[in-house]
Amino acid sequence: MRTLYVFLLVTLIGIAQAQIRQFPFRENFDTVLLPALPAGWVTTSNRSAAGDFVTTHSVPFSESTAVVSTNATLSQTLAAPVLDFTDREPDSLTFYERRSASHNSGLLVEASTDGGASFGIRIGDTLKNAGVTSYVPRTYRLPEILVGQTSVRIRWNILGDGTGSTGTIRFDDVVISARAAFDAAVTGLVFFPAIPRAGDSVGVRATIRNAGTSAIGNLKVDFYADANADSLPGIEELFGSPVSDRALQPGETLAVESTLRNLTNGDRTIIAVVRLPGDRNASNDLLRKTLSVAFARATLIVNEIMYDPLPGNCEYAELLNRSPVPVDLHGWSIYDAGGVGGSAHVIARSAFVIGPGEYAVIGSDSSLFSRFPYLASEFSHVAIKPGAFSLNNSGDEVRVTDATGTTIDSVHYLPGWQNPNLDDPGGRSLERINPGLAGNDPRNWSTSASPLGGTPGRTNTLFTPAPAPGGSISFSPNPFSPDGDGFEDATIMSYSIPARSAVIRARVFDSRGRLIRILADGEPSGPKGELIWDGFDDDRRKAGIGIYVVFLEARDSDGRTLDAVKGVVVVAAKL
Repeated sequence: MRTLYVFLLVTLIGIAQAQIRQFPFRENFDTVLLPALPAGWVTTSNRSAAGDFVTTHSVPFSESTAVVSTNATLSQTLAAPVLDFTDREPDSLTFYERRSASHNSGLLVEASTDGGASFGIRIGDTLKNAGVTSYVPRTYRLPEILVGQTSVRIRWNILGDGTGSTGTIRFDDVVISARAAFDAAVTGLVFFPAIPRAGDSVGVRATIRNAGTSAIGNLKVDFYADANADSLPGIEELFGSPVSDRALQPGETLAVESTLRNLTNGDRTIIAVVRLPGDRNASNDLLRKTLSVAFARATLIVNEIMYDPLPGNCEYAELLNRSPVPVDLHGWSIYDAGGVGGSAHVIARSAFVIGPGEYAVIGSDSSLFSRFPYLASEFSHVAIKPGAFSLNNSGDEVRVTDATGTTIDSVHYLPGWQNPNLDDPGGRSLERINPGLAGNDPRNWSTSASPLGGTPGRTNTLFTPAPAPGGSISFSPNPFSPDGDGFEDATIMSYSIPARSAVIRARVFDSRGRLIRILADGEPSGPKGELIWDGFDDDRRKAGIGIYVVFLEARDSDGRTLDAVKGVVVVAAKL
């Protein structure tokens, strides 16, 4: 955008007459649209009307008309309407000129201070044909003699000293600019962070510039979040109105900030409007910018991974919508580690809506439907992306990003997460035990117990709910049976400690007091948390049937014990 000026725009392009604004100074930056030479413009010729300027639809610089005259042997002029520079400092004149090859007349750009009675002020040297038949930009500084003048005209004077009687010359997009005495402008709008997440807050910083010729102060900036998508600031959309009493000299800038809270995902328009008493130029008081808000982390999670399918079957990843609202995966992408630095595999290029608690299954080929026929149901959400996966059997990362490119969930799995009782876990997926617990905690994953080798689009066989709150330590289920049959194979221990933050240690002892498993050793924790025990000891041997005691200690940063509690859990087996 051209900086900090009141613009007198005379753009010679056409649309409805209702959009015409006449001189003097315009109140906004919108283009003046002129369907024909309006009243106030003056054309002359040294021979009746032949060769006078007319509007044309032929080859305008910007749609949809320009003005044109013919015959380089005739003296002709085009004069703008009268301009009033009271309390304004003239700055520049720009326009676009186009000539045919044979239009070789000189062109003078002149100014008058007596309303056009005489044109004794030359703005630029005589212009000649630029040697090209495309539009050429012309820019001039306006002379200081025009400051404060009330009856200024600008004139384009074709001297008629050429030889091309059929040559043409066109003018388009004429802009005459001036600086007001008092003018505050919004010149920049930035967000920090640039792409916030849903539920977070975002800082909004507007840059205000003194675009006038006098010092200004007592500035207020109103910030709006456009809620009804009309791109206009509404009082109900206002979220901040900081005030600054700092004096700004001409050309100086000021940063003004506010905060927008409780964001929801998606795009919205943020509008900043500067308020200055006595501002003479409203055209630069407002600036709009689109804010993109990413989804909250773990809105959708990676819930199941098939990285080593049987021959003739395909790899897949399952996503679970953990949020209470539908999520459209349009523009979302999925990566494996090989794709993190390269191209993303777009999940959907059109609407692909996943309801609360529903699953999206992304497979590498259509053999997914042969292995899991129920996925062909109209109620399933399946995206087949050939070549989207090349998951390593030795371990890999599966990462999901929303349409802003923000990571929503990622899991870096390892083959050691499989059930150690299985000789060969090939053809079986890794299932997440509890979707509310950490995705990169190996205690939260194990081998699917499904006869089909996985449960894409359905509840995981290993799903274990967390226990309801009620004590400082509790288990669910209790008892549990770590036999790999997909029923109560792991237990989730929920705990609470009397501190906002602590370091925890959790150990499992058998009925004879022998330590068999360390569940946590120096892990940071908040006042509440969960740990998973899969029923195996530290050497990955299945614990025998019996009673086990879990001892939980919480310490502060100085090593002092904040709490120490015990809980009993039972390992059982089917009868």
